[in-house]
Amino acid sequence: VGEINLAKNGAYDPSTNEITWTVTVAPTVATDDIVGYKLVDTYSSNQTYVAGSFKVGTTAIPEEGIVKGVSS
Repeated sequence: VGEINLAKNGAYDPSTNEITWTVTVAPTVATDDIVGYKLVDTYSSNQTYVAGSFKVGTTAIPEEGIVKGVSS
């Protein structure tokens, strides 16, 4: 299994009180895919996941493909 580079950036919109997070995942070597990796991003109890907001590129990921959780 190869390694991947991760980057996470957030942009806060005070008019909606929402943060839009962008997470970039990139393999360190040329590969066709990154099958077998799991990305975990646990949010705090004062944050709420917005249904339908998770996308890969411009493709929305169905809610049944997302496991939501909150850190305590």
